[in-house]
Amino acid sequence: AIHELAPNLGFVVAPVLAETMSGCWSWRGVLVALAAGSLIMGTVFARFGAGGRFAGESPHPRILRRLMSSPGLWIMTALFSLSIGASMGLYTMIPLYLVIGRGWDHSWANTVVSASRMAAMVTAVLGGWSVDRLGKKVAMSWFLVATGLSTMWMGLAPDRWMVTAACLQPMLAVCFFPAGFAVLSQIVPAQLRSVSISLVIPVGILMGAGLIPSALGLLAEHQVFSLGFVALGFLLLTSVVLLNWLHLPPR
Repeated sequence: AIHELAPNLGFVVAPVLAETMSGCWSWRGVLVALAAGSLIMGTVFARFGAGGRFAGESPHPRILRRLMSSPGLWIMTALFSLSIGASMGLYTMIPLYLVIGRGWDHSWANTVVSASRMAAMVTAVLGGWSVDRLGKKVAMSWFLVATGLSTMWMGLAPDRWMVTAACLQPMLAVCFFPAGFAVLSQIVPAQLRSVSISLVIPVGILMGAGLIPSALGLLAEHQVFSLGFVALGFLLLTSVVLLNWLHLPPR
């Protein structure tokens, strides 16, 4: 849950930083400032970070075959792809949908999206708390259902309910990730976690932040923008059945 504070805070802060720094420096100066920040934080973590002191496995073909034969890894890849699509993917498309599909003013749409991302930092922590209380699989089931319904509601809601729908969907979408990362760390041995994450997350971003927004853009060109939200919500709802084949080993 603490991990999920970072991307949601970044969604809010990044545009503000870009606007502020671009008024003082050129685009090269902005990139240099970001690079300096990364170097500083990397140095701080190397000195004070409490990460594991053991070496992870390299992506050897033998290791990759072992991971590829795990049904749990394929299930988590599918769930992360859909959840990243509902979070990061829709973040890039909701302002466009509100302006083009719902006729909102551009500044008002950005304000609502930013406010929803600020609230998502709270729900991410609550999502982590829920995982501890309900268990990983039960919590993931509820989060997928809630995110699926709220995503479908984005496409079906009448105009008078769109502010509520636009705020609620991002707040629920982030709740999956605390449970998802906890499960991902449990279904593989500790020394294979780095390789498993390097497989699952890039594929999830490629599908969720690449393919899903592209599909929504294609539907927008054919004047059926809202259909994309309904379809993604339906996929999130039906993905709950995959949890029946997800077996968590004892810790």
